[in-house]
Amino acid sequence: MSLPRAEERPESQDVSLDALLSIRHQRLVRHVKAVSGDHRRHVLAYCRQYEAGQSIHEIARRLCYPPYLLARMLVEVLCKVGTRTKVTELMRAPHLIANHRLRREVMHCIAVDRDFSPGADRVSRSIGLDYERELQLRLRALAIPFEDEAMLRARGLPKTPDVRLSVPLGVVDACGKHHVVNWIDSKALYGTRETFEGEVLPQVTRYVNRFGPGCVVFWFGFCPGVQELLSLQECHVVVIDDFPPPVEKLVLLNGDVLERM
Repeated sequence: MSLPRAEERPESQDVSLDALLSIRHQRLVRHVKAVSGDHRRHVLAYCRQYEAGQSIHEIARRLCYPPYLLARMLVEVLCKVGTRTKVTELMRAPHLIANHRLRREVMHCIAVDRDFSPGADRVSRSIGLDYERELQLRLRALAIPFEDEAMLRARGLPKTPDVRLSVPLGVVDACGKHHVVNWIDSKALYGTRETFEGEVLPQVTRYVNRFGPGCVVFWFGFCPGVQELLSLQECHVVVIDDFPPPVEKLVLLNGDVLERM
């Protein structure tokens, strides 16, 4: 895989491993989305290669395609599975695959795929939850009142941010500009401009429409292009890479001043 494009790169050369891995994964996801349709159209050819003796992992490596996802395609065809729900069941419980060779190779693909396998999905979700809990711990340490997602959904509110502040909070972004925010969303990833514009911004725009201006924490940092995009649009969203942000004080808009931890 090539180096990150200029608009994806952090301003500082002191980049964390988490940030680099996040950039790599986002680029891999974009690649998979771009080529999956073509591979699905050629799946019968891949089945013939498999039946001729090539392993699924070998075929995936030659195609530069995740072995788990290729195994899903082959299982759907070779097991004559009628629905994607049934394919998912077999991939989650490959011991149910009757053919011994196919079962063994599917299990191998699951084991070696560190990006798209069920295990990789569980790790990703776990990291995301860890950072959501960290955000909540830091808010409590500052005595900032808030409602979390579970509390908001219990009140019948769908599509909620990770935290809705009970009292608006004044924060300062990396450019020194002051913002008033009503909610905070935690992102355990590095914010590239493409990911922010294509995935994060549509999501948080719904939060703005419902709850007013808010804040996104990219725990692994974000590229300058994200800040440039925000400066060009009236997004009513501020992005930071840590919480509390790097200012001496935070201010609750009921007049209380909160000292930085």
